[in-house]
Amino acid sequence: MTSTINTAIPANAAAFLAAPVRANFAAAASDINTIQSAVPKFMGTPTVVLGAGAGTGASYTITGTDGAFVLSITIGTGPSANSAMATITFGNSFSSTPVVLYSEYNSSARAASFVTRPVISTVSTTQLVFNSGGSALVASSTYSYSFICSAVA
Repeated sequence: MTSTINTAIPANAAAFLAAPVRANFAAAASDINTIQSAVPKFMGTPTVVLGAGAGTGASYTITGTDGAFVLSITIGTGPSANSAMATITFGNSFSSTPVVLYSEYNSSARAASFVTRPVISTVSTTQLVFNSGGSALVASSTYSYSFICSAVA
């Protein structure tokens, strides 16, 4: 007994076969959009503007992302006490004001007296301001600090 297979393609076969592909592609695109919206906003790159608390001619390096970074500041001449050392602007805004923790990251920062230690003076969804303490830091010294920023939804 011989059987025959109908190899004729119905007129709507291309549409029939393409429908699952389009549906799967649409679902995948939707999943990608969902994933992208869920990616934490702390993956931006922060920028820094130094202020009077860092002194004239101060310089800095920053490594990391909005969520965790290390800021090193080499103090310039004539740094001011109780003044903005650095205004750090987040690369991506947080959804709410982040909780910011910081710690001394090098021996110079750890050796600074309690009166000299910088403090975080302002935090918003877009930036934080790091102020010099009650006494100015030592010119030409490099102070490094590590920061962790996390927004609570």
